[in-house]
Amino acid sequence: MQKQTILIVDDEPNVVDTLVVFFARKGYETFKANSAEAALGILESFKIDLIFLDLLLPGMMDGSEAARIIKKKYPCTKIIVVTGFPEESKKLDYEGILDGIFIKPVGVNELYTKLIDVLAHREISILDAKQQQGIKARVLVIKAKILFLEPSFEIAKILRDYLKRLSSQGEYYEIEVARTQEELEAQLASFRPELLFINTACFPAEGKDFLNAATKPPNEIFRYDLVSLGEKGEPVLEHFSGIIQRACLKKGLIDLQWKEI
Repeated sequence: MQKQTILIVDDEPNVVDTLVVFFARKGYETFKANSAEAALGILESFKIDLIFLDLLLPGMMDGSEAARIIKKKYPCTKIIVVTGFPEESKKLDYEGILDGIFIKPVGVNELYTKLIDVLAHREISILDAKQQQGIKARVLVIKAKILFLEPSFEIAKILRDYLKRLSSQGEYYEIEVARTQEELEAQLASFRPELLFINTACFPAEGKDFLNAATKPPNEIFRYDLVSLGEKGEPVLEHFSGIIQRACLKKGLIDLQWKEI
């Protein structure tokens, strides 16, 4: 079976490289471009099924102009805009050019779910509402084992409760908390976390000596300071969960599940 092809057009290298690696692991043939001109060059040489397109691009041509050209020359190619400029994307949507719009920042699981929906649109569109019941689609989920080195019961509870609520968004975390270096060593051996978060305000130098000697050290180690978490509230938590999400995507801590749509 021929792979479906995706082109990612964005001038942020970290964003592009993360998405390219991620979608390649999911079985898609992926291409990347950092300008509208480069994207059009790829389209001339390869059949592209779907494009993730940023609108603010370097060069003589912006993403909006590129989208109009692509839709005219390659009408079967689906276009999903990922941008920080919603007004311009709305104009393209009104013209019937776009198959989806996402405003940055956006989670990769949302992009993946939309990609599946758009590429399967022709098959699903021939069914009426009743027939659509019970159809299953592949949905990306993030799954990881996380260990916090956090002495505060209050902060540990806030972190645990918040991350558990993210299961409704397709993020599933097993969470354990160590409050001392001794507990940390024991949890590394028994729980074997994939991500380790160390509160630097309380443990500025913990872990350096024994983490490398652990039987199975964590895939990634982060240091954080959330002493004022209770005062700052949800925005800090959202930022913190974004760090975790990006770490999971970087390390491939993801899975596909079949869900009814």
